[in-house]
Amino acid sequence: MRLRLIPCAIFSASLLFLSTPAQATATFDTDLEGWNATGISIGYSFPNVSLGLTDNSGDMVWDGSDGNPAGFAKLPDAIPSPSSWAEAPSSFYNNGDLSAFLGGALSFEHKLIDTGTNIAGSQPPFGPYLAVLMSGDPMDWNSLIWTSPGPTGTTDWVPFSIGLDSGSLTLLDDVTACMFDPSLPCTALGDIPFSNVNTTMTLEQILADLDHVLLPFELVNNQGTQNSEMGGIDNVQLIAAAPEPATWSLLLLGSLLLRRRLR
Repeated sequence: MRLRLIPCAIFSASLLFLSTPAQATATFDTDLEGWNATGISIGYSFPNVSLGLTDNSGDMVWDGSDGNPAGFAKLPDAIPSPSSWAEAPSSFYNNGDLSAFLGGALSFEHKLIDTGTNIAGSQPPFGPYLAVLMSGDPMDWNSLIWTSPGPTGTTDWVPFSIGLDSGSLTLLDDVTACMFDPSLPCTALGDIPFSNVNTTMTLEQILADLDHVLLPFELVNNQGTQNSEMGGIDNVQLIAAAPEPATWSLLLLGSLLLRRRLR
């Protein structure tokens, strides 16, 4: 009797595996696919910092050539400091619930087409690549941060992969809050903590209840409005975690047992 239950259990595991959400992609081959540009506005009053989101969607345009390949999303910069991100539509990230993608990856390609003019001299001229996965309002502080060293000039298409795990994502804190704007008075990270930064959710909770997925767009810290920085993104993908070897073994065993029963 117990042996008869084994194929059933394996079949159930197979159904669970097959229900894993398919990966989502945005290639921008024909249009912006619902993506837009979002800014993060920053205010500072010692010892607190405030964050807000601004709609910069009018700044993003679709370019039908020079992508990798075909079209891509392009942002001609109209803002002095590095503060514009490419924001995904909620349909791209499963309407806010990426819990099934825990252990998977979010990949994209970025191109810095033009650094612009009047690059700041008093602040770091190039910010880091910075992605933000945010739950709730910015002032709830429930965000996951990914960062990678920024470029030193224009680039071709550069691929990135963000692991949806604690190895790649960091909970927002008073140190990572400094990274949103190089003009904040905390270039020596941690020297000026922000007392109001208080993340209350875990990584798993944030991935299960997302409101904003922001990928890096603007990287150059230009002074004033006389600049023409140009950035682009292409080939964004959400990839589910690969099954564990034990899962593959279970599926293989199940198929062999079912085949034997059919004989």
